[in-house]
Amino acid sequence: MSVIDMLSAEPSADVRRRAAGLRAQSARLAAIVAACDTVSGEEAARTVEFRLGALDGILTMLESDLEAAGVRVSRDCGRALEKLSEQELRVARLVARGLSNSAIAAELWLSPRTVSSHLYRIFPKLAISSRVELAAFMLRAG
Repeated sequence: MSVIDMLSAEPSADVRRRAAGLRAQSARLAAIVAACDTVSGEEAARTVEFRLGALDGILTMLESDLEAAGVRVSRDCGRALEKLSEQELRVARLVARGLSNSAIAAELWLSPRTVSSHLYRIFPKLAISSRVELAAFMLRAG
């Protein structure tokens, strides 16, 4: 069964379960995105660049499948980032690097509660609901 077939009917428990599993991988994706900044060596850099291109291709295919099923997916990352304040953008970038709220707070001289508040405001502005979605969004935004 294709993704389009699954999504054009009532959303199945399998699709919801898999999406929930991906949301739970937020720390993993954020760590991978952060690690990309530390790659050294030409061969390793080429491999990572290839895999990031593959990830971008998969995200594009999923967006197309969702849109074919009638689900609107925002692709205009740059315009969406314009909705964020400078401080919210700093927080979003640090989340994408894999930092915890406490680590972000220490880096930006904020309280962890303030970081949580920024995330609370960032999520609806970008139409996302988790740190993994934020990390993926920031990856796509460049």
